[in-house]
Amino acid sequence: MQKQKLAETIQQELIANALLETERLNMLIDNVLLASRLETGEFITKKEKQDLGVFIETLLKRYYKNELANSELKFNLPEGFFAEIDVNAFPSVITNLVDNAFKYSKQKKNIQVDLQTQNGRTLICVSDEGCGISDPDKEKVFSKFYRAGNEETRSTKGTGLGLYIVTYILNQHNAGIKIKDNKPEGSIFEIQFYA
Repeated sequence: MQKQKLAETIQQELIANALLETERLNMLIDNVLLASRLETGEFITKKEKQDLGVFIETLLKRYYKNELANSELKFNLPEGFFAEIDVNAFPSVITNLVDNAFKYSKQKKNIQVDLQTQNGRTLICVSDEGCGISDPDKEKVFSKFYRAGNEETRSTKGTGLGLYIVTYILNQHNAGIKIKDNKPEGSIFEIQFYA
């Protein structure tokens, strides 16, 4: 941008993309720092009552503007589902799951984030139509530094910390997570609040 005289619209687009990538880099750094705090026992949750639909929608609109605009990411987040969450830690749960859904999706991306109830319990579901996760890997992917697949076939980069952090934070929120197969292909990560 400094070397060339660019049109105002192109400048603004480049600035917006740079800011977006900076935010994502910050999220990666936050994940590494958070994993370190989890290891040392320094992480303490401070929960407050939040409307999950409003909270998650605000988060998605902040971090995934382009994906929402391109209809690669869709959501169904009705209001009125309340939970006690740590507003600083819980975003890592959502962003890690959505980032993974994009990372492991094919060229045409179709990511869905839903909020619903089942048997009186609140569920958050993040689904994709990507490569899916094998049954043997379904439990292992939540381990620290574990990455599904093998180095020859894996084309995506990552630290193997995201799902480890997700699991830890959810445990602090009296919630759990499981992986289901999406039909015809892909994965559904289902978060369930126990209370």
